[in-house]
Amino acid sequence: MLAMELGYVIFIIAVMLFYLILGCVLDLFGTFILTVPILFSDRSVLEHRPGLVRLLRHQNRGA
Repeated sequence: MLAMELGYVIFIIAVMLFYLILGCVLDLFGTFILTVPILFSDRSVLEHRPGLVRLLRHQNRGA
């Protein structure tokens, strides 16, 4: 995804379309099993951290 130079909004729209297409063919758990490893690696490349992880890291720095 990084080589395509997608922004965050375009990346999320692309993921939503990907899940929509896979959802027409596979059941929910099959879709997650196929895509979670791919999306977690892309998310780490884009340096996106969920809010809870960011909050916990911020609290640990102050201690």
